[in-house]
Amino acid sequence: MQRISTQKNLHLNGLIFSITHRLLLMLIMVAVCQSQTPCYQNQTSCVLQMTNMVLDKNAFWFGNSYVTSCPPGTPDLVCSNPDPTRLSLAARIYGLNDTDSSLAGRFQKVKLANVTFNAPNGSVYACGHDFTVDRLDNFQVDPLVPTRVSGWSVNFRPEVTWEKTSNHSTVVVWDAGYLFLHAMYINCVNGTLSSCVPIAPYMGPKNPFLRKNPYLILVFEQTQPLNQTQVSTWLRDHRIANNRMVMVSSFLSNFSSSLVTSPSHMNIMSFPADPVAIEAQKNMILVNNCPHLISQLPVLHNVFKASGYYPKLSDNTTMSLTSTTPYVTTLTTNIDVTYSTEDYQVESCCEIYSLTRGMFTVDPFSDRTQRPGMVRLKPRVKLTSLNLMAQGSIAEHIYTLFVLDVAAAQNASATNPRYVTHWLVTNIKNADVSTGDEVAAYFGSNPFFFNQARPYLYMLFRQPVPTLNNTTFSDFCPNGTLRCQIQLAPVLNAWNLTELVGVTWYLAEGDGFSRMRLYSVIKSRPKDQVCADVPGYAEPCPAPCSKQTNTATPVTPIYTQLFLCVSVVLLFLHTR
Repeated sequence: MQRISTQKNLHLNGLIFSITHRLLLMLIMVAVCQSQTPCYQNQTSCVLQMTNMVLDKNAFWFGNSYVTSCPPGTPDLVCSNPDPTRLSLAARIYGLNDTDSSLAGRFQKVKLANVTFNAPNGSVYACGHDFTVDRLDNFQVDPLVPTRVSGWSVNFRPEVTWEKTSNHSTVVVWDAGYLFLHAMYINCVNGTLSSCVPIAPYMGPKNPFLRKNPYLILVFEQTQPLNQTQVSTWLRDHRIANNRMVMVSSFLSNFSSSLVTSPSHMNIMSFPADPVAIEAQKNMILVNNCPHLISQLPVLHNVFKASGYYPKLSDNTTMSLTSTTPYVTTLTTNIDVTYSTEDYQVESCCEIYSLTRGMFTVDPFSDRTQRPGMVRLKPRVKLTSLNLMAQGSIAEHIYTLFVLDVAAAQNASATNPRYVTHWLVTNIKNADVSTGDEVAAYFGSNPFFFNQARPYLYMLFRQPVPTLNNTTFSDFCPNGTLRCQIQLAPVLNAWNLTELVGVTWYLAEGDGFSRMRLYSVIKSRPKDQVCADVPGYAEPCPAPCSKQTNTATPVTPIYTQLFLCVSVVLLFLHTR
């Protein structure tokens, strides 16, 4: 199971809801893992439903819905479809048209292949966060429901068993969406994967897109043993000729003299996206869909709801490991925000508040709160394209960046709340924030209270025109733009900012630095009120211990004391 470790108890109502939401999802996932076996309890009914799914032209993303979700010419990587004319699993397996009358007959005698995963607990770094993964014990894949298991766990080869019906069998694990082979074993002798000869060793599924993608386990009876060298050579040449993709139909036709081409057993693993799979695609420099996962989290959707601002969201087929919440479909840009500070200290409520130098990168998956002193300086912001193969694409557009305190939106009853503006930069060119116009100067997070986390949201919008009229913002801020409190929707409407292309955020709670700014910089409350609960505070501040003056009895230097001590000891020994 995928889960996010909670670092701190949060007391803000909306954020408690956010954490509770995650915990409920985790509990549901655990329950699914422990009881996901109805298919094995009534295999006759299960196989019938599985066969219908294999023939269904609406079962998966590449089916009938593909034409409307990905119109011709759509450049988005999520619309990549290597076989757009075949809509069902059956048609893709055999390379036939969905109207071919022979397809249904090929699955009339199929039975269920038992697929079981076991994996240790672990930790994996993905999407800028350390995710913990629970131990997996005897997880049985049910073809009728999504396989909600972490990519960490399914990297371990499953045990595949089936009812032995011939002396030898072949097992194929195949990505039916993108046509990549994840395993091929031949000459299996006793109905278990462990008895097979590996041609392509098992490789775990890696789906980076927020929708379920099918991975098939197909068992074919052999009429005679296959030649390992011949199959290996065919697979190598076939991959080279097809840009690493593998057509099961080609394998069956090439070795039809040794294979029964209708599967004797099968199963379907429908994996949603998860951080592990997305990180793997990032490492291959293909696509970074971490922001899509981020845009499913409750903090952001609370802002949409409370503000009356609704960006373009995915449909009800959205699916990631822990959520079916829609994600923002207009996201094109990853926002990396890095804060750093040197050693720093300041007087706060008659105490010296100190920070040790350090650095952190914003992590919206984390519940850990940051200190305002740590984020007091303007951060380094790096914008990169989600399409890692086309980094220059985002530099063609002009952007506006908001940084807002959106704690008010986390209250379930909030309606059009006002958010404190902590930074606003317009007319950003070449995907470089430093080129933009700083309409509202950066002012680091400054929560009023300790032990109450507040989210600080970065929102990047693509501008509809090359240059925004910056004075428009001043109309919303008669008292100046620094820390101006705004309602989000009216400002976006005034500038016609509709296309949200990047999001991230972090949590912060009060510290000694934020206390000091409340009374000395922001001046929202007098010092005696801000510092009233600080132990030892008094007004005026108690004077520190004064240094001794020359009129006082001088303190004997340490080396003089040592000399006298040694002298006394030597004198004592001499007298004896």
